[in-house]
Amino acid sequence: MTTDAPARTRPHPLHTDQSTAPTRAALRASGPLAVLSLIVFALALILTGGDELALTVSPVGMASSLLGLASLIALVLGLVALHGRPELRRGAGAVGWTVAMIGTVMTAGGQWTQLFLLPGLAGPAPELASGGIGTLIAGHIASFVVLGAGWVLLGIALLRARGVSRGIAWAVIIGGLVCIAPLPARFVVVAVAASLLSRRGRPDRGGALPADSSMVPQSTSR
Repeated sequence: MTTDAPARTRPHPLHTDQSTAPTRAALRASGPLAVLSLIVFALALILTGGDELALTVSPVGMASSLLGLASLIALVLGLVALHGRPELRRGAGAVGWTVAMIGTVMTAGGQWTQLFLLPGLAGPAPELASGGIGTLIAGHIASFVVLGAGWVLLGIALLRARGVSRGIAWAVIIGGLVCIAPLPARFVVVAVAASLLSRRGRPDRGGALPADSSMVPQSTSR
C-alpha cells in the first residue's frame, strides 16, 4: 500500500554545501588576506619612510594592494554564499546585501586603480600618483561610504537571525562603520568579521528554506 507522507522541504540545489563550497571558501579567505594586506602595508610604510610616491611604486606596497584586491574579490564571492541566508533574501536584509555587494565591488575597483593605475602614473605624472586625482579621490570616498553602509545594514539583519553569533553580527556592524572612517586598509575589520561569519553562521542545512524555495512533496511505500 502506498501512502503520501507529509510534505517535506528538500534543500534547493543552489543552497547545498557542494554548490556553495567555493564561495564559502572565498568568504573564509577574505579575512586572512585582508590582515596580510595590512601587515605588508605596515612593512611598506617602514621601508619607504611613509613617502607617498615611494609607497606607490614600492614592490612591497604593490604587494599589499594586490592582497587587498584579492581580499575584496573574495568578499564579493563570499557575499554570494551569504545570500543563501533567508534573512538576507527579503526586506531590509536584501537591501543591506545589495548595498554591501555594490560597495564591495566599487571598493575593489578602487583597489585595482591603486595597484595598476597609480604606479603607472609615477613616472610621467608623479604629482598625480602621490597626490591623487580629484575625481578618483571622490570615487574612492564614495565607494567606502557605500561599502560601510551596506555592511552595517547587513549586520543589523544578521542580529535578528537565528544561528548567527551576536558578537559576529556586531563585528560586521563595527566593520561597516570603520569602512567610513578615513583609515588605511579600512575594510580589514569587515573582511575578518565576514570570514568568521562563514565559519559560525552558515545557512541552515536541510532545514526550512525561504518562502520562494521549492517545496517538493515525497511519498513512501509500504
